[in-house]
Amino acid sequence: MDTPPPSAAQQKLVMWVLWAAFLIGVCVQYHFLHAKNPPAADASALWLVGAVPVVASVIIRWNVLPRLKSPTQTLPLMIVGIALAEGSAFIGMFVFPAHQWELFIAALVGIAQHAPVYASALFPPAP
Repeated sequence: MDTPPPSAAQQKLVMWVLWAAFLIGVCVQYHFLHAKNPPAADASALWLVGAVPVVASVIIRWNVLPRLKSPTQTLPLMIVGIALAEGSAFIGMFVFPAHQWELFIAALVGIAQHAPVYASALFPPAP
């Protein structure tokens, strides 16, 4: 028995649920995994390397996703962009704990930008 393809509303709901799950998930992970007493920050700017995944995520969101017209292309790239942004939070927690808060906020901003407000444009109106 063949299953009918998912409707546009169902596909948009999937995008929103995934986005919300990633956003809430990174907050829960930070709550349980961050260093409670981080070391003092040093004068080095090396920790800014931890923001590189967020920059890549922003490039995907604002330069690549608007060019795509198919939900089958958009959804995987949305997930990749969100995962890259989330990576900055983990880099902050485990590699640069003195700057974990800054990288966590950068990750939240990166994930928030991937909110699928553009999803309606991907689906033509129903006849």
